[in-house]
Amino acid sequence: MKFFDFGQNWQEFVSDGVTEEQITQARDEFGRLLGSRDVKGLSFLDVGFGQGMTACLAIEKGARVTGIDVNPGCLRALIGMSQEFPQVDITRAKFQIASILD
Repeated sequence: MKFFDFGQNWQEFVSDGVTEEQITQARDEFGRLLGSRDVKGLSFLDVGFGQGMTACLAIEKGARVTGIDVNPGCLRALIGMSQEFPQVDITRAKFQIASILD
């Protein structure tokens, strides 16, 4: 049985070029999700980080991010996505390729 490769899908999404409009929309939605909560210095767990946009937004807000995804391709997608966030240092976060079922 062949499975859908989410890592490859996210790598293609990022390499096709993320628009400023998509990033702005994601920032707006993330802001609505947080509401008035300030996450600076707080732990933020991103389970299934995919292309990494949410992790980048959380780092941008000052959160201490830990991300986990089962697909190694997602880590490559995250590295590509981080290029869209020049003010974000993803090396300050912890990312792990693993299953939540391990």
